Parts: sequence; structure tokens; C-alpha cells
Amino acid sequence: MTDHTTRQDGAMLTESHAEASVRKRPPGTEHSPGSGIWLDIADGAATVTIARQEDGNRLPSIALNALADALETVQNTPDAGGLIVTSGTSIFCSGGVLYDDGSDFVSDRYEIAISRFFEAWTGRRFPIVTVVDGPATAFGCSIALSSDVVIATPRASFHLPELGGGVIPVYAIAMLEGRVPRRVMHTLVWSRRRLTPELGEHLGVVTELATLDGLAAAVDDYRRLFGTIPAAAARGTKELFENLAGRDAVGLRETAKQSLADVVDRIRSGASDQSYLEVTR
Repeated sequence: MTDHTTRQDGAMLTESHAEASVRKRPPGTEHSPGSGIWLDIADGAATVTIARQEDGNRLPSIALNALADALETVQNTPDAGGLIVTSGTSIFCSGGVLYDDGSDFVSDRYEIAISRFFEAWTGRRFPIVTVVDGPATAFGCSIALSSDVVIATPRASFHLPELGGGVIPVYAIAMLEGRVPRRVMHTLVWSRRRLTPELGEHLGVVTELATLDGLAAAVDDYRRLFGTIPAAAARGTKELFENLAGRDAVGLRETAKQSLADVVDRIRSGASDQSYLEVTR
């Protein structure tokens, strides 16, 4: 038997009753009711869970703002040595969506929300481990691959399909700039092919491959690491890496903001669309 949920674009998501029955409430508290973003901080390690199963873990403005709030909370918690980002479903993240939940109109809040998230993500001074157990698509791909450590299962994939809808993936490119090899980023953007976890490891953008049975142990290794080493040392190491990289995060953000404004204009005029936001189970 199957449960059906209607997406904003009219397509149908499916989830078996078996999958629904084993899904657990994420640990911690939900940042902003209805956002589907949960934060837990315990024993030196923080965990953010993207739990928006009803729409394939897409990120409208409410979710992006909640993610930014969660990052700021971790940044302002001195004894949190690092953050683990995971999902509450077999989809890691299907990307940012310009429409608020239940609306057919492009949200005026989206540009502000994604800029807030970008600033919090790129300005952080703590390491992040992303746990990718399913498709990481569009902006979700950039979140996954711009972290400090990427753990991927055989179900993972990495995909930047935006050009198929005539959309320039401006924030995705800005997030990945300097964090993945330029040739890999060009291949993701121009080919729009899905990157497998095995190829990702070969290219150096996936840190660790984990079996489904071994995933929990792999994540627990990093959770113990963040709880064992002094948080100041973890944050100092992250800051050293950022200083050595010499990325101009402010300049990247301003470029992305202007480019996104152009993208929004094209979508509102009908010249582009977000039809690339397919959800794969």
C-alpha cells in the first residue's frame, strides 16, 4: 500500500506505509513551527535534520530561514565542536523552491532567506558533516558537497539540473566555489548528469562511502569526535582552513544575490521555471 501526497507542481510523491511507520521524530526541537528543520545539541555535537518528507525535502523560505537560525545557534554555542546535517527520509534535499508552502506565486521572502542561509553557512567557524542517504539535488547538492566531510551511501546521488529549466544555479555555484574542483563543478552544471557516490569519492568530493548497515556507525564516529576534542580546537582548525583558502564569501554572496534577482524575474515572466525539481525515491 502507498500513501500519496500532492506536490506544489501537481506531481505525486509516494511513500510506502512501511517507510512511514519506521520514520521517527527527529531529535531536538523544530526551528520555527512547520519548517521541518530540527536541531539537537548534545555532548559537544550538534545535529540538524531536514525533515520535510511531504515535499521531498525541498527548501522554501521558511526552511531556509530555520536552517540559518540553526547555524547561528550552533555558532553561538561555544561547546558545540561540530554539526552533522542529515535528513529524515531517503531524500537528502531536493533544493530550494521559490514558492512558499501552499502558494502558486514566487515568494518575496525567498531571496532574503537564501542570502541569510548562504551567509550563515559560508561564515561558520565550525566543521559540518553531511550525511547523504539519497538524492542531493539542485541547492541540496551544493549543501551536501560544500560541507567539510561528506558521508554517502549507495543510495546517494549529486545533481545540478537547474539549466534544464532555464535557471542559472547561482547560489549553488557560489556555495561550491573553492570547495570542489572547478572541473567537477563545471561537469555538474553543464552536463546535468547525476554524480554517483563512487565517482564522487574518486574525484575527491565525497569523503567516505558507507553501507546502509554501517551508516549509523560512521556518523557516530564523527559525533564522538566532536564530543571528544575541545570545541575550541575544532573551531580553530576550521577557521585556519578558511583563512588559508582565502575565499571572498562577501563578494560571492553579493554576486549571487544580484544573479538570483535576475532569475526570479525570469521565472515570474515565465521565461524560466523550476520544473527540474523532480523528487526521486
